[in-house]
Amino acid sequence: MTLKEAPVYNASLESENRLINLDHIQQVSPHANVPVDPGAADTPCCEVEFYSGTTIVVLVDYATMKEQTGALVGTIDTIGTLL
Repeated sequence: MTLKEAPVYNASLESENRLINLDHIQQVSPHANVPVDPGAADTPCCEVEFYSGTTIVVLVDYATMKEQTGALVGTIDTIGTLL
């Protein structure tokens, strides 16, 4: 099991740190920047979909998330799917 702590966008439109099991990630996709925490500037982020069908917005830019996830769990193709 490969766990990583990552900042995620919660239902209150704020950031919070959560542990993510990288072994359960099915796909990483680009996502539009989001305004984190009231009054904050737009923050780069990506969308992470798990094999369970759950999707979350991770407050890490798409390229960085692909690089970190790929280094830990395998190759990610050009559309973000783990190979």
